[in-house]
Amino acid sequence: GDKSQVAYSHNRFGKIYSRKGNYDKSIEHYNKSLPTFVKIQDANGIQWTKRLLGIAYYDKGIYKTAINYFNESHIVVKGMGFNIGVANNHNILGLVYFQTKQYKEALQHLDNAYKIRKMIGAPKRSLLYTSILIALINKCLNNQYDVQNIRTLIKEIKDIEFEFNFLLFQLLEDTNYLKAAYREIQEKADNLEPDVKAKFLSYPIPKAIVEEWEKVK
Repeated sequence: GDKSQVAYSHNRFGKIYSRKGNYDKSIEHYNKSLPTFVKIQDANGIQWTKRLLGIAYYDKGIYKTAINYFNESHIVVKGMGFNIGVANNHNILGLVYFQTKQYKEALQHLDNAYKIRKMIGAPKRSLLYTSILIALINKCLNNQYDVQNIRTLIKEIKDIEFEFNFLLFQLLEDTNYLKAAYREIQEKADNLEPDVKAKFLSYPIPKAIVEEWEKVK
């Protein structure tokens, strides 16, 4: 009868489905938890669920809806004074603005994310992901950028997610990162039901990875 823990459990189920590449199922679980968090006025549950919904819609390539959820989450988390949550939202907003080629907005959010993460001693993986995006945007804008810090962090981190391996390929032009990204999405796809697999491979990032791999393999 603990409504709060039932809602948090739905979010955990949603994250598992998201990791498997079944974003529709993850959204289904998040939409079960959000009304409960709103009803019991759990600010942390609200901001977390809205960010998770934003991530799921981002993964599906529905960027406008993703931005709306991220902004709603951001309002709540700033009111909580929750630095890690503020940094996470800045970073994910930077990522979605990068994908929509709104580079100025992306850099503003990513710079804020990096400063907060550095200040609070965030994990090196977080610093790496933010640094990759900042450098790649500067590359797209023909600005100066430094990849030495990125190369240093890469040596210390294992199991980089497929999207960031793809971003590293775009930044460093090293096909080993593209190969790693392609291998990971194929492993995910092979563990999905045929209809879900087809959807997963049609989403923007997996689709772009497959298309790029076909050019260079």
